Amino acid sequence: AEENNLLVMEDAAQGLGVFNAACIAPMNVQHVGTFGDAGIIAFFADKNIIMGEGGVVLTNNESTYNKLLYLRNQGRLSSGRFVHEQLGMNFKITDMQCAVGFAQMERLDKITRRRSMVYNWYRKYLADEIADDSVKLMDVPKSNHIPLRCPILVKNRKAVQEYLENHGIQTREMSLPLHRNPCWKHLGYKESDFPNTNMVYESGILLPIHTKLTTFDVEFVCAKIKEAIKKLDMNGYCLAHPVS
Repeated sequence: AEENNLLVMEDAAQGLGVFNAACIAPMNVQHVGTFGDAGIIAFFADKNIIMGEGGVVLTNNESTYNKLLYLRNQGRLSSGRFVHEQLGMNFKITDMQCAVGFAQMERLDKITRRRSMVYNWYRKYLADEIADDSVKLMDVPKSNHIPLRCPILVKNRKAVQEYLENHGIQTREMSLPLHRNPCWKHLGYKESDFPNTNMVYESGILLPIHTKLTTFDVEFVCAKIKEAIKKLDMNGYCLAHPVS
């Protein structure tokens, strides 16, 4: 990036409390969002710490920091004087939101452990399906990631989602690949470009995961996934041979 005079903006929206794996760089443990010129962490309603909306920008660049102060407050530094030294936006978050966020920060370790526990319950109750490749659990080896969702890959994703929905289980599909989003159509990519990305999107389901889920909830979800696999005759799905 430095050689090409590029700024590095790190999207760490879901990464509060996540550090690079100590087993990879034991002498250089670093929080995500602090590797580039600036990093962004989000506090939307489905994140590890929630404030309804809003987020923070991390930077150790004084010039960037000062520009952000203007951008967040309508181009002015003082909240009491309506003197706009620059053009800006209104990106401020309220004191009430911050209070809610700070209260959760004190419980971040507990929240992290609970989300990881729920994730491991999914791994436990889907162990047989993972072993025979009818379900692929998308895991992050050698990391201390905090699971925002529990992503799995299955054959006939839409049918599985419909089956789960019919049993009161809400799920989500993966995010539409960037090259298939209408706003990037002008870049000229074909829908068939990036076949591995397309495969993950077409096969991926995001299972519910939050701190209020119990082991009984997760066991129920997994039981319905197993029923769907059996009823839809989807055995044999495997991610072992991605397209090169």
